[in-house]
Amino acid sequence: MEIAVIMCYCGRNEQWLIDAIDSLHSSKHNVYVFLHLDGCKEPTRSLPGRVMFVQSPSRVGYANGINKCM
Repeated sequence: MEIAVIMCYCGRNEQWLIDAIDSLHSSKHNVYVFLHLDGCKEPTRSLPGRVMFVQSPSRVGYANGINKCM
């Protein structure tokens, strides 16, 4: 089974982001993560699994970020 997950990240706590994505990939399913970077740069550490970035140059908020990923 393949699952798509959309997440928003605004650059506050990179470790929480890594832990969340890591927990998604620990399942037996193929998980694709679409990560909206809300006014921030890509995380400095590599992220586990399949992660596609959608970036906004300035903060647009959670709802707009989710819509942008869809």
